[in-house]
Amino acid sequence: MPRGRRPYPWIKLWFDMLNDVKMNRLSIAERGCWTGILLLAGQSPERGKLLLTETEPMNTDDIAGALHLTPDEVPALESCISKLVALNSLRWNGHCLEVINFKKRQEVYESDFKDYHVPDEKKLRINSELTPNKVLKEGEGRGKRKDVDVEEDTTPKGGRKKRPAPQTDPSVKEIFGEVKKYLGYPEKTGGRDPIPNYGMEGQAIKRMFTRGFTREEILACWRSKVSQRGGEYVSMKWVNEDILDFARGGEPLPDKINQGGKIKSGRKDENKGQRVAGARPASDFSGRKW
Repeated sequence: MPRGRRPYPWIKLWFDMLNDVKMNRLSIAERGCWTGILLLAGQSPERGKLLLTETEPMNTDDIAGALHLTPDEVPALESCISKLVALNSLRWNGHCLEVINFKKRQEVYESDFKDYHVPDEKKLRINSELTPNKVLKEGEGRGKRKDVDVEEDTTPKGGRKKRPAPQTDPSVKEIFGEVKKYLGYPEKTGGRDPIPNYGMEGQAIKRMFTRGFTREEILACWRSKVSQRGGEYVSMKWVNEDILDFARGGEPLPDKINQGGKIKSGRKDENKGQRVAGARPASDFSGRKW
């Protein structure tokens, strides 16, 4: 092998094997053995020679074992070796079986072709000369490179990249704008955004839209609840609970604060445990089944 070049984990099979007179004298089983011999020669410590170690050659039994042959298939291996020795493709070098011209056939590199750099569009090139690197180098089969605009990354080295802001529904965005305006953001809030969680609040607004309520009804119900709490921000989750009563013409029931400090709608307390005659509700509003 040329100095400085490391062996590849594969071997080359040339297309001329299909029309090689020597190969035509082998049976299908013998051709399979020949391919196995080439593979063993390729991974040998000394390429081209069938060796177990750098000093220990492989005998016929070693070769049959390496190729995982059954006892019935060993005669095909012996016949293959015998024929190819006679045809000068294999030879016994002492007790070591050697593939003749292995290095000449295997260790051929694209730069070793004499006419590799000679431009000739009419030259018909056989497939065995086309390696992936060669095809890419000459531009065969490659399309024209497209210029793609890439946004420049202005994040300082070691800094944390900002995630793109999620796309907000235009209708939800309008309600957020009205809420901020009603609460006097940013002048009256000292620059602090009054909306604590855009994701959670937006989901509540979308649920109200899904239920068929209009933008005006949502904002009117929200303003009413904010007024009850002296101008303090009220979550859209609680608006979603009371908006049905509000839309029917009644005012939302006053909010109550439970022992845990969480807002609890008064409507739930008022209606808790009520039943319609002859009906059996699914739960008692506490999560327990009847």
